[in-house]
Amino acid sequence: MKKKNLNNSSKVIIKYQYFFKKKTIIYGNIQNILPFFLKKKKFIIFIKKYDFLKYVPFFKKKYIIYFGIQKIIFKFSNCIIFFWSKNKKESLVEIKKLIKLLPIKCIIYIIGDKNSGIKSVKKELNSFIQFQKFINIRHCIFIQGFIKNNKHTENIQIIKNNKNNFFFLPGVFSYNEIDQGSLFLLSTFKKKIKGNILDLGCGIGILGIYLLKKYNRINITFSDICLNSLIVTKKNILSKKINNKKYKIIYSNIFSNINKKYDIIVCNPPIHNDLKINLYTFKKILYNFKYFIKKNGFLRIVVNNVISKNIIRKINKNFFIYKKNKKFCIYQFYLKNNTQSGT
Repeated sequence: MKKKNLNNSSKVIIKYQYFFKKKTIIYGNIQNILPFFLKKKKFIIFIKKYDFLKYVPFFKKKYIIYFGIQKIIFKFSNCIIFFWSKNKKESLVEIKKLIKLLPIKCIIYIIGDKNSGIKSVKKELNSFIQFQKFINIRHCIFIQGFIKNNKHTENIQIIKNNKNNFFFLPGVFSYNEIDQGSLFLLSTFKKKIKGNILDLGCGIGILGIYLLKKYNRINITFSDICLNSLIVTKKNILSKKINNKKYKIIYSNIFSNINKKYDIIVCNPPIHNDLKINLYTFKKILYNFKYFIKKNGFLRIVVNNVISKNIIRKINKNFFIYKKNKKFCIYQFYLKNNTQSGT
C-alpha cells in the first residue's frame, strides 16, 4: 500500500491521528486503505460497503471493525470522525442518524473535499452541533465541534416517490428519480428473455424489478457493494409483491461474491469516484464478466457518452453497440468466440 493512493481527507486524518481520543469511531465515506496507515490501536471503524470486508483480516487484530451500525457502541462514544462524501444529501442523512445515537458533548470531526458541499454543515446542523473550528487543509475542510442536542433530529426514512412508485434513500444511486441511463437500458429489452440474470450494482433495484415484472421465465440476483442499496432494493421488491422464489439479494464487490454463471448480466456501472471520473469498477466489470456468463450469454450495460468507444475497445473489444442516443450508449459484450447479432 502506498500513501500516494490516499485521498486528501485520509491524509489529513493520518497527520492528526495522535490528536484523537481513545476508541475514536471512524464512520462515513472511509477510504479502504486508510487503516493501513493508522498507527495507534484505538480506532473503531464502521463500514457500509462490502468491498471493505476483504481487508478485515489485515485489520481485525489492530482495530475493532463493524459492518453497519451497532447502536450501543455509539451511545458510549466520546469522539467520532465522519468522512463526508461527494453526495451532500447522503452525508447529512448519515450525520443526523448518528447524532441521535451519540451522547451530549461527544466530540465530532467532519472531513471532506471543499467542493463537496461540506461548507453547508454549519447552516444545516447548527441546532445539533456546537462548531468550534473550520480548517482549510489539503483542499479539504476539517471541522471540529461537539454534540449539543441529540433529541430533535428529523426522522430519516426511506422515501417513496409517488410519480414512479419506487422507494429511494439519499446516497443510493438515482436518488428520488429513476436514472435516465437505466431507463434507456431497459428500453432495449423488447424480445423475450429467459434464464438467470444478474443485476450487477443494483442500486435501488430498478433494472431487475422491471425485468421480473415483464418476463415470467427469469430469475434475478440483485447484487451491490452498498448495504443501503440492498435495504432499499428489498423494500422496492416487497412493494411490487414479487414472488420470493424469483430473486435473491447478495452483497458483492463487483464479482467478489458471485459464484455462478448467468445467461444475462445487466449493469449501469459507476464511472465516478467522488467528484472525479474513475473507470476502475467499469474496467473490472469488462475484464471479468467472461467468468460469470454462460456460453451464449451476454453483458448489457449503459455508458455515458463521455466514455468513448475507443476507450472501451482498449478494455474489451468483444462488443457491439446495441442502441445510442445523445447522452448514453448501450453496449452488449459477449464471449470471445461467440458473435451476436442482438437479443
